Amino acid sequence: MPARNPWDGASVPGGSSGGSGAAVAAGQGQASIGGDCGCSVRNPAGLNGIFGMRVTHGRVPTTGSVPLSMTMDTLGPLARSLEDLAAMLGVIAGYDPLDITSSAARR
Repeated sequence: MPARNPWDGASVPGGSSGGSGAAVAAGQGQASIGGDCGCSVRNPAGLNGIFGMRVTHGRVPTTGSVPLSMTMDTLGPLARSLEDLAAMLGVIAGYDPLDITSSAARR
C-alpha cells in the first residue's frame, strides 16, 4: 500500500521521502532523514505540515545511501518542530572520511 498524507488520507505525502514525512506528521516519530536531489525533503515537509531542510552539499555525509546524482544528492532532516530539526541536523552533520563528497569545513 502506498504512503498517504496523514491529514486527509487521499493526498500524496510528496517525493521519495514522502513516507518519512508522513510518519513524522502522523506522530510516529519526532524526526526522520530524507534524501533530496529534486525537492524530496522539501516537498514532503510542505505537503505534510512539518519542517524539512535541504542541507548544503557535503554538510551531511551520504555514506550508505544510493545517490541519484553524486553532485546533487543530499540527506536532510525532517521534524515536527524547528527545535527538533536543529537537533537532528546537529546529530547527522559532520565530516565522514568514507564519503568523498563530505566536507571537513568547520560547522
